[in-house]
Amino acid sequence: AIESAATERFDMFLKGLLAYQQASRAIKHAKRPKACFKKGAARLHDYAPQSKGTPILAIPSLINRAYILDLQEKNSLMRYLATQKFHPYLLDWGEAEEEKSPLSLEDYVVKRLLPALEHIYKKTGKPVALLGY
Repeated sequence: AIESAATERFDMFLKGLLAYQQASRAIKHAKRPKACFKKGAARLHDYAPQSKGTPILAIPSLINRAYILDLQEKNSLMRYLATQKFHPYLLDWGEAEEEKSPLSLEDYVVKRLLPALEHIYKKTGKPVALLGY
């Protein structure tokens, strides 16, 4: 009886896994604002160019795509921040394959993140708040 139940559950698991693998992944993401700054594969997107609010830079992890913070027009952390007296920016690391040479973790900070912060500071003249994901 135990073997039969285990086999049945494993078959159900395999059917579910197959259904997941065959499911459509077509998701229409929100169109991001045009990049206001580029460095290598990294892009910086300004979500409220006319804002006088506190600049805030959202930094996704290196293993997640930036659109996780801007999924859809009505389901977007970046767009929400723009309505809350912030001047939100989103750093998109881009694809590692787009870089001319491999980057270390230090390179991502020194060669991508810091120049993006400098760009925001020069543009706004205000200290930049950081939001990491």
